[in-house]
Amino acid sequence: MSEITESHDLIPEISGGGDQAFCLAGFWPRFWAFLIDIAVIGVSSQAAFGLVWPGGLENNTVQAYVLYNSLFPGIWGVAYLILMTGFYGQTLGKMIIGIKVIQTDGNPLNWPTVMIRELVGRILSQLLGTYLGYLCVRYTHANRRCMI
Repeated sequence: MSEITESHDLIPEISGGGDQAFCLAGFWPRFWAFLIDIAVIGVSSQAAFGLVWPGGLENNTVQAYVLYNSLFPGIWGVAYLILMTGFYGQTLGKMIIGIKVIQTDGNPLNWPTVMIRELVGRILSQLLGTYLGYLCVRYTHANRRCMI
């Protein structure tokens, strides 16, 4: 059985160990997985914030606004992406869609790779809110079809 992988190489199929072959994930599977992950991060960060600060923060300060709306979900989201990708090779969105992140040789990711991918790669991919990484996938994988 083949799985979709999230590799940025320009090869249409990656051979895994044994008789497994992995297909590259296209734009739409990645898009839907990303939307699911954003929803998971948003809902879970609200729940976690309620546990950390049950009384909430003062509503009239800029600091409270920044912490509540930007800083906390950002830190929570980075931790979610790193831990899920590191332990499972998938976030919840990728699990639902059927995408797994692997190395080009078919092996699971190692922790240094996960850290570089999620900290440096994601920042560059989402540079200034443009999501350039997703646009690159859209146009470089547009004509590829892979049977799963």
